[in-house]
Amino acid sequence: MSAMSLFINSKQTISNLSFHTIYIIRPKTLNNFKLNQFKNILNFSTNIVLKNKLFTPINFSFSKLSSYYNQNLSLLIDNIKNKNFKNTIIHYNSISAFQNSFNLIPKSGSFVHFESNIIENNNHENNFGIVLNDLKFSLSKYSIYKILLPNGKIIEIDSNQILFTIPEFIDRNLMKNLLINNDNNNQTLSIETISHLTYTINVFLLYFTKISNLMLLKDLIRTLYLKDSFLNYQSSLNLLDFSQKLYNISTSLKNNLNIKSNPFGIHALLLSSHFLIYNDPIHFRFLKSNKLPIFNILNPLNQLTTKYFKNPILLSENLENIFNQPNNLIIKSYSSILKKSNEFQIYNILKNDENFKRLILLIKYSIIYSNNKILFKLSKILPIDKINSQNLYNFLINIGIYDNNSNPLLSSGIYGLNMNDPTDLSLIIKDINELQYSLNKGLPIEKLPKRLQRYQPLKNLGNNIENIENNENNEKNEKNENSKSNNKILNKNYSDLLIKIIQDSKSKIWPRIKSKNKRTLYKLTETIAFSVDQESLTNYKFNIFIPFPNQSPNENITIQEPIQIENNLTTFPKLKKFNHSLRINQPCIKLSFNHNLIDSESLTSPIIKVGLDIFKKIEIVDEEWFYNRNAVNLKGLKKMNCWLSLNKLLNLLVEKEKTRIKFGYLKMNNENGGFMNKDNENDKNDENDLIRDKKWIIKNLKLLIDESLSRFCLDKNINIINRNMLEGISNSLDYRVFKKFKIFKWYANSYDSFSFQLSSNPDDITAFVGCLSFLSDSKYYFGKNNGNNEYLPLGVKYYSSFTSLNYIETHLNQWQLFRYLLIESFEIIKNDNNNNNDNKIQWDPNKLEKVTNEHFNKCLSQSEGYIELKNRMKRFKILEKIKKDISDGTNNNNFTKYSLMRCVVTKICKNKIIGYLCDFDIEVEIEIDLQENIPNNNLTIGDRLICSQIIKVDPFEDILIIK
Repeated sequence: MSAMSLFINSKQTISNLSFHTIYIIRPKTLNNFKLNQFKNILNFSTNIVLKNKLFTPINFSFSKLSSYYNQNLSLLIDNIKNKNFKNTIIHYNSISAFQNSFNLIPKSGSFVHFESNIIENNNHENNFGIVLNDLKFSLSKYSIYKILLPNGKIIEIDSNQILFTIPEFIDRNLMKNLLINNDNNNQTLSIETISHLTYTINVFLLYFTKISNLMLLKDLIRTLYLKDSFLNYQSSLNLLDFSQKLYNISTSLKNNLNIKSNPFGIHALLLSSHFLIYNDPIHFRFLKSNKLPIFNILNPLNQLTTKYFKNPILLSENLENIFNQPNNLIIKSYSSILKKSNEFQIYNILKNDENFKRLILLIKYSIIYSNNKILFKLSKILPIDKINSQNLYNFLINIGIYDNNSNPLLSSGIYGLNMNDPTDLSLIIKDINELQYSLNKGLPIEKLPKRLQRYQPLKNLGNNIENIENNENNEKNEKNENSKSNNKILNKNYSDLLIKIIQDSKSKIWPRIKSKNKRTLYKLTETIAFSVDQESLTNYKFNIFIPFPNQSPNENITIQEPIQIENNLTTFPKLKKFNHSLRINQPCIKLSFNHNLIDSESLTSPIIKVGLDIFKKIEIVDEEWFYNRNAVNLKGLKKMNCWLSLNKLLNLLVEKEKTRIKFGYLKMNNENGGFMNKDNENDKNDENDLIRDKKWIIKNLKLLIDESLSRFCLDKNINIINRNMLEGISNSLDYRVFKKFKIFKWYANSYDSFSFQLSSNPDDITAFVGCLSFLSDSKYYFGKNNGNNEYLPLGVKYYSSFTSLNYIETHLNQWQLFRYLLIESFEIIKNDNNNNNDNKIQWDPNKLEKVTNEHFNKCLSQSEGYIELKNRMKRFKILEKIKKDISDGTNNNNFTKYSLMRCVVTKICKNKIIGYLCDFDIEVEIEIDLQENIPNNNLTIGDRLICSQIIKVDPFEDILIIK
């Protein structure tokens, strides 16, 4: 790089500012960190080259990267002489201090790693930068970030290009002083400012190359992956927790980071962890986009909070084995076989050649996860002209591995075990000898390194499955032997002492109810029952019962075995060990509250009581009520009571929904959890005619249970796993006025104004989409959160899951609540015993297991793995059906279906429009012809479009583009 002098007017706008080199002198101090202290960190050998390029991009070298940043610094020699750099970098001295700011959107001063549209000669030196502007959200224009690069250039990127963000990097007060606002609202930078920031970013990135090299030299990423993957088959990865673990396992890393005094320490640790994970497609997967239905924002459990996922250990082992083999050896072994062999010969080779199995697995994996590194590898060894997902899928069909009905998602080995695929290498591990990873091949558990022994890798899997099946059979037999089951709790995961204390204290915690006064419980599902008592003319008491958790949060809370799933999506997920139901004579959790027909606060701020209870009789709900609510022909008091109870429950849920709408929250009344679409003349507009079937009632009742128990736990300071959703951006730059758009009653440029419009017309999908534009994703947290604990779209003030039993967080929350209630009940027993001078019970309830941060991390990891599979599978099925329909081309119904596709604009990007395809409940890319009457810059979020042409559909690469 040649030296060049630049003199930049201090009032020159950043949009016109572009240069390659700046001359500055290194400052004396940088945020109280002396430069002479920093020399030892920067002056390291640039010759550290790891032979294994698994964690870096193609043709990438950290030595080359270090040389580039060193060269930049050597040329920056004039403009910042004697400048004070104190308080430039926001200094975090621990990862826990970084937690609260990590999920913020980028602002001026943030550091970003972004995906460039054009990478010249595979260079990655300038794919990092500092954000120079705050995002100005607009409903009608795309938003851009201005990024200062290490070479001094300033470029514009779309928010979709950002892969990783350190939201608080450069001090915000400093950035506000550096960026000067003119009357034209343009931000300007002086030469001193550019020099200041460019120097800082080059020093930081030079330090980042050292930390990344150290991680590679010590093989820290692989070590920690191996350690964690013993516990989880399909799981997510939280970058902050993963980085903390890296820091804890390496003394060398601790010494080099020196986070107490080095302001760059935490930032470099996180960036290095991200960069190495992002570029490793064998052990990890990175979700660049999360193309979920917009209605999923109504359900916090269906939202992901991370983009990083760990691959199953057996999958990664086999992929790495074949990936590292020289291309010429693979070609020599299999090139002629793949070109000339018939299906029978391929089958015999596949049956006997383990290495050929790995090659086929690599192809299967790359069909679903099309990473450039793997595709580049396959392009060198396979007899295929153009390597892409579709051609690879067709190739496997041609050689007889797949047929036209094969599901490549389940055969990829990423998500679970495809029971119908004999070539699947990701089988359940039954013996440690099958784990051929690293240097531990063939070692019995007792001879494994101690760091692996304590994790007890995948122990007794087969026995666990048998025990689950035996327990299920026992439960069925139990129903026929009520007299024998009165004093039994079947689950074997409780300690004997806990079971004994429950049994001994039943008569005191749950008083026996005389048969003459027994209440009638109605069972809606296996895990929800309810009763209604009329206490006055307008006041009703509702009692809702759910079973308490069937196991404690022990080491087995994490699902170790692969998800066993067939092609039918309805089988997902199968968490057999967590299945439990309401059983007669077994303790359960009871939620009680009163609803007064003339007191609105009984809905918005109910007085909630939660305790442990037991019941002697339960009745199944009369299914006829869901199809015929006319009570004229009812006969018998028993049936009449059931119908009256169901009517009262329905009225309660309807009133609850009206209350949410009144305050401008979103409404659920269709199977997608969204809105009744009234575009069709056949749709019913009368609210009384809306279909509120059993599915609707159960869904809304679960929401009511979750909200009530969440409120109770917050009031009682019970640590549970919560979710919240904050407003991402409070206001937009532009306004929408009803005179122009007709659908709005006043200015609508914020969440509140859209929400108000929604409350006036709750079935308006346009206002619904506009509302969602202002919201961030759902966030996890355990215990108390200092932020605003709200889940805005549903109007749920405190949201935690207690009813969705497919997710581990539900079981942890139930256990934490059960633990509190049991301790509370024990105090009653203890006092009663003391009064009677009875000291037989010597149990300390505080020893009862409680949910910890470790359980929380397991829960987060496992649950998000299931959610990612569920969402990906749903979208794949929809895209696969669309592709099949348009490929046939003979069905007139299909032609009609795709000739008028109704879409709502959800996001406006620089080169494309993102929309919600109403008829299929998926997000799509919409191509706009700028020469038509609707130019790109006239579109607004919430606008409805009719599309009539499918440009591209690829279920493998998850792409649907329409016009």
